[in-house]
Amino acid sequence: MHFFLCLLTIVFSHSRPQQPDISELNRELTAKLTKKFEADKARLSNIKSSHPAIRESLKLFSEFNMQQFEARLRKDLKDRLIPAWLENQKEDAVGSYQCIYFEYSDQETPPYEAFSYGLYNIRNYKLTTERHYFEYADHRGWAAGSGILLEPFMICKPFDIQVLSEEEFENVHNDRNSGIQEIWNAADSMTKVVLNKVFSEADAAGLFSKLKLARGGMFMYAVHDDGNVQDPFYFKK
Repeated sequence: MHFFLCLLTIVFSHSRPQQPDISELNRELTAKLTKKFEADKARLSNIKSSHPAIRESLKLFSEFNMQQFEARLRKDLKDRLIPAWLENQKEDAVGSYQCIYFEYSDQETPPYEAFSYGLYNIRNYKLTTERHYFEYADHRGWAAGSGILLEPFMICKPFDIQVLSEEEFENVHNDRNSGIQEIWNAADSMTKVVLNKVFSEADAAGLFSKLKLARGGMFMYAVHDDGNVQDPFYFKK
């Protein structure tokens, strides 16, 4: 009988799905985001555009101070955002969240503000550093809460529809070799690298300890109506 119980224990322990190590996932994610940013940055040097808006965007990228953005975000996270999120979660009868999600509208003029949502009951949720599609997620009281200003997207402002004339906008956006996509990719990857670093530091300092975000819970952002895609920039330890 004792042998049979031991055998059952071994079988069930091996049949349980193994949870990924969160620290290892974050190391993987940091390396992935850094590699992508370096590749996106290198591609900008290949842009040879005659459009003034593109040249202005490239100038803004070269002048953007990532350290200053980090410092502003670090202070904002501690002084404003986390206290606001703790108030947001009080309005929800939710045991824990699987994701704190930030959503921005590309109908606004960059840089974009991405507002926060507490997501739970994510169908087809998966702990992975890769882009992963889920079916749906619920949110209640925590919706369009205090969010993050995605400052690096300011480099995309010169070719925004609110800035250019209709003719200039069409000329730039209809030119497949203008460099718009490469600039947007660099803004996105630069944002994620900084968010990853600042959120990792905040987590290590215990600043997320009172948030009802589950261990391995994701922080991620996306544009409105981008589809149900998991694309995290950090996992809570």
